[in-house]
This record gives sequence, C-alpha cells and structure tokens, in this order.
Amino acid sequence: MTQVKGNTALKGDEKPVLSITESKKASEQNAQEPKNDSKGNKELSVSDLKNRATVIHLLSEKHTSITAKRASLDKFKVKLDSENAVIVVTDATGEEFKSSSPKTIGKLVEFWKDEFDEKIEEIETELRTQYAII
Repeated sequence: MTQVKGNTALKGDEKPVLSITESKKASEQNAQEPKNDSKGNKELSVSDLKNRATVIHLLSEKHTSITAKRASLDKFKVKLDSENAVIVVTDATGEEFKSSSPKTIGKLVEFWKDEFDEKIEEIETELRTQYAII
C-alpha cells in the first residue's frame, strides 16, 4: 500500500514536503512468482502480459510489412522474350549493379518470394507461440 505523508505546518515561503512510501506487503506482492491456476498452468504477471503484448504487436507490424512486400512482388512481371525491366542493386558504399536480363531478374524475384514466404512463416509461428499461454 502506498502512503503519502505531508508537512502541514508551513512558514512563509516554505513549500510542503511530501514523502511517498510503499509498504513492505505491497512490494512483496509485486515480486511474487507467477501462481498456478486450477489446471496447473502458470498465471502470468501483468508485467509479463504487457511484455508479451508488446512482442505480439511488433511481430504483427513486421508480418504486415513483409506480407505487403511479398504482395508487391506478385505484381512484378518480367517478360522473358524482351528487355522490359531493369534491376539496380546498391551497396552501403553507393556502388551499383544494374541488370536488364529477364532471366536474372526473374530468378531474383523468385528468390525474394521464397525468402519472404519463409520469413512470414517464421513470424506466424512466433505469433502462435506468443499467443499460447504456458
């Protein structure tokens, strides 16, 4: 239990002094281990629930972002009989590599699709794990 104590006897320009203390019983309750419910499952503390909610939120945002990128790759079309696309890869130093080879671009797009699919699957597995309260 939190108690607030104040100094009510003030003289002139003195400001009130407040002292906030937390009782020993309240601090012990916050430090307790999670309890088991009737089914033998651990009940999570509020702090654990908040942490789990944060992780789930971040995973959800990541899933949305990667799914959108994956969807944009589905719209990307390369005709194999003509040079209708150019891909540019730029590294951290500003060096660029350009290619207009439909075969190369097609393979790169397929590679990216596979990578995005794997990452989406990993995130979905982690989301399911986070939702399961153990």
